[in-house]
Amino acid sequence: MSVVAFESKKNKNDKKHKESLLEIVDFFRKKVEEDQIDEFVITSVNKEGEIEISVCARDFVGAIGMFEAGKHSLLTQQMFDE
Repeated sequence: MSVVAFESKKNKNDKKHKESLLEIVDFFRKKVEEDQIDEFVITSVNKEGEIEISVCARDFVGAIGMFEAGKHSLLTQQMFDE
């Protein structure tokens, strides 16, 4: 007996999108390991639509600046999406 499974287009797109996300994470991991990145800010939106800003900085003042940069990034993106 042969079993044929059809994968929906949505599932294919979800897998492709997840692969793209992981590719970017791997890219940044390599840059951190090679000492090319010292501090960073990541802005993201989860499945529920909640916005997250993650910061890695050497000190509190730097963290505030990076956080503000993350907010600016989100606001700028929101303006261009409309």
